Amino acid sequence: VLKVLKRYDIRPDQVYSCTVDNGANMVKMVRLLAEDNENDVQEHNTGEIDEDSNDEDGDTDVLANNQYSFENETLNDNFQEDLVNSFTSTGFGMTFCIRCSAHTIQLCVFDGLKTTNLKVILEKARKIVIQGGTQFIICLIFCELTANDHCIPELELNNDDWELIKSLVLTLEPVQIGSKILQKADLTIGDFYGCWWKVRNGLSKVNTELSKAIQASMIKRQKTLMFNDIFVSAIYMDPRFQILLVPEFKKKAQDHICKLWSLICALKNIGRPQEVCTINEPENVTMVAISITTNSTILQPNICAIVTSYDGVQRIPYESDIREYWSLKEKEMPELYEISQILMSIPATQVSVERTFSTLKFILSDLRGNLSPALLESILIIKCNTQFRLAALNI
Repeated sequence: VLKVLKRYDIRPDQVYSCTVDNGANMVKMVRLLAEDNENDVQEHNTGEIDEDSNDEDGDTDVLANNQYSFENETLNDNFQEDLVNSFTSTGFGMTFCIRCSAHTIQLCVFDGLKTTNLKVILEKARKIVIQGGTQFIICLIFCELTANDHCIPELELNNDDWELIKSLVLTLEPVQIGSKILQKADLTIGDFYGCWWKVRNGLSKVNTELSKAIQASMIKRQKTLMFNDIFVSAIYMDPRFQILLVPEFKKKAQDHICKLWSLICALKNIGRPQEVCTINEPENVTMVAISITTNSTILQPNICAIVTSYDGVQRIPYESDIREYWSLKEKEMPELYEISQILMSIPATQVSVERTFSTLKFILSDLRGNLSPALLESILIIKCNTQFRLAALNI
């Protein structure tokens, strides 16, 4: 990741967020980027990265289950740190970590299964259904096998086991529907939040022991999600779900959005030609400094007032297209529109990355292992972007 950043001349302080699952190497990379930015501008944004790092440490259920060992990655760690140190930072930056929403929902299912007695029957179904998939797919295929063929000895379970299998299929159906929604390529954090509530409502209607256990896990993990600055800010800027935020989280979102706007302004000024100051008089220099300070003081309350005034915005139907909503507000709310474009661009899942990995595995087969890196990258770009494929077909 860091090699790619450097290749395209992207500095760490330009990386606003990283969407990760439970990969300890990716989580540590985010921390390295955050620590690098914090060391550069500790006097400017003290506490921003620390708050996010504490949130990462608090999500122990993800980090505890990772398959990596920090002790055995000394060389890799040193390599990552060397790459981070090789970047030139501008002194502005906020790097945050966002958990993959699809992975989070799956963790809730795992939590629910751990607290119930359904793991044994699920293992029985897995032994027969060797096809990969979620727990729902496994149990559904298992039931279909039984309905179509009564001569398979392995399918001869007692009535209690069959009732448990049917209960699993019934309970996990809302989760399966939600997981399909999360496969969208342009999913926003607001879309995920709406899907999250759909799953919770579906589980409450099922009202089984497993559904209650999954709901309990979702409530617990939702609290962790809401303490993430980016997550709560994206919900605040989404008129479909802003009404669900309590005043505490609204204030948290407003503060973060104001900091985000400061970062946007700072990055815009980078690279602009600086005016050469030829004033030699000390009193004139003082006047210029006072003028700059005054302008900055005026600018900051302005954006904060704009963000605060957005609180209580008229709610729109949850099925509305949030991107279309903000495209219509570009002239009316230019600052909020610019902020919304950043927050809506944050990937809510790692689905696109997983698709890229699958495509890479398909292209780089045993018989085509001698492809050059440049050719492989070109093929991936075409395969992973629909517009290029359609253009090639003149569609």
